[in-house]
Amino acid sequence: MTFCNEAATRMARLATRSTTNSVLVSVKGGGCSGLRYLIQPTNEPPEKLDETIQLGETNVIVCGHSLPFLFGTTVSWEEGDMGAGFAFENPNAAATCGCGDTFQPNDCPSSRGN
Repeated sequence: MTFCNEAATRMARLATRSTTNSVLVSVKGGGCSGLRYLIQPTNEPPEKLDETIQLGETNVIVCGHSLPFLFGTTVSWEEGDMGAGFAFENPNAAATCGCGDTFQPNDCPSSRGN
């Protein structure tokens, strides 16, 4: 995964507001296209299969069960008339919903209920 400068800044801000230095990125079943992106601050250490990306002082922990769905994804921050938020450019998505928060994966293994 890669993060644009503004997305990295927003990740750091999210962690700081929650008095942690780590943010967990994962996918979970649901939404209008099958899987939805989750970004949440965490105080939990990475699990065995997780990957950690260092963005300045912020640790971005990518859920190991979500890696097949997130490999190669670029995360940016977008602002528009309808609001602002993280945007995902995911090469593993066969289709995305209009809001950009959910996607239908290409032929990937199950997220194991993550």
